[in-house]
Amino acid sequence: MRRTQRQPLLWVCIAVLFVLALLAAARTVPLTLENTGSYDLHAYWYFGHFVRQGQNPYQAFVERPLLALPIHYLDGRTVTAEPVMQPNLGVHVPNTAPMMLLLSGLSWFSWPVAKAIWLVCNVVFTAAVPWLILALLPASLRLPRTGQWLVAGLFYLLKAPRLVTVVGQTSLCVLFLMLAAVLVRKRSWLLSGLLLGVAVSKYSLALPAALWLLIDRRYLVLGTALAVQVAGLLLISSLGTYSPLETVAVYIKLMVEHVGEEGIHIAYFTAQYRMLGNLLVAGGSLILLWRLCRWWWRARPVEDADVLPVMTVLSLWTLLVAYHRSYDVILVGLFLVLGSAMVWHARLPVRQVRAVVAFMAVAMVVLCLPMGTLRGIVPSRVCDEWLLPVERASTTLTLLAMLGVSTWFLEAGSYREAGDSMKPVDTGETRHGLLSASAFGRTPREADNVSS
Repeated sequence: MRRTQRQPLLWVCIAVLFVLALLAAARTVPLTLENTGSYDLHAYWYFGHFVRQGQNPYQAFVERPLLALPIHYLDGRTVTAEPVMQPNLGVHVPNTAPMMLLLSGLSWFSWPVAKAIWLVCNVVFTAAVPWLILALLPASLRLPRTGQWLVAGLFYLLKAPRLVTVVGQTSLCVLFLMLAAVLVRKRSWLLSGLLLGVAVSKYSLALPAALWLLIDRRYLVLGTALAVQVAGLLLISSLGTYSPLETVAVYIKLMVEHVGEEGIHIAYFTAQYRMLGNLLVAGGSLILLWRLCRWWWRARPVEDADVLPVMTVLSLWTLLVAYHRSYDVILVGLFLVLGSAMVWHARLPVRQVRAVVAFMAVAMVVLCLPMGTLRGIVPSRVCDEWLLPVERASTTLTLLAMLGVSTWFLEAGSYREAGDSMKPVDTGETRHGLLSASAFGRTPREADNVSS
């Protein structure tokens, strides 16, 4: 099919994706604002009151003191009697001090208004994230307008951003901050460090960005991020009688409490076979480290083009080895952009292109189908005992497959020598670099002439 014939079809597909995404998002607003919505945000809002009143929220988490009443909110409401804490909502603050201090600002608003504010923030983060990921592509591999909107539509259709919004998680905020930190690292090490410093408050999600900046030797950025964490720790510890070490002990207590919870990580997937899970994590980490070392020891320096493939591999492995829930799958947005760039620009044999496209299509079905919505259709017992476990298991297996494909991308070739004109060709030649014209022993122009 000619390119001119494909364009209208692509725009139709994009329109369908956005319509489906909007229909799915329509349920997000009422679910977020209902009594059980914003479950995780509640902890930041409630313990933010202690920050308002000059107390350490992590100390308050342990000791559970009562708040001083009355409490006046900026939206005009006043609480004159206990309980301030909302029933049946989260009371754990797993993020570190900078994020706690940032979100404590929501405690100046009543709970319904605070939920609405964070809902709007998450919508903004959701809208921006795919475009920030697309900005990680080097100029020679930027997707055309149709490709960009297609990737954005795929990201918006994922159920993970909606889950983040409904439960009031900080994951979208953290992803937004870590991407922004990577993008501005050359223009302003100070701004990049400040952004990363807040992002690593959720260290399990922001770790890939920190590791990439270490690989890229951005030591000033990392030092600034560490300073932000230390300053937040010292500031929040000064509000109570806890020392910084005692506050860190609460960090660790909260982390340990989450490790054994259900999720999409390998440890939970292999819970009945703990030894197997440990071997998978240890063996997989060693293999990944070996492959990254092979990539690191190439005869060329690190370049901007390396950001996306390396961060994709690190992000997918982080999702699998550390405790994560389904909402953290927003990190697969990196894979969507990487896979689309490979299909769009790489000189791959047609069979490989079709295989990558087919895999991405299957993965999107797995990561977009909201099993939770079937509660109104099937019995809740069937949903809890069968559908949701299948959903978690299929998500874990999909992430493992994505990691394998991403590692193949990273191992097979570099973005450096790829050009906008490189298109898939049907050939059985052995390739040493999927995106590298040097794999053919020719320049991009020479390669194009041969293929035509």
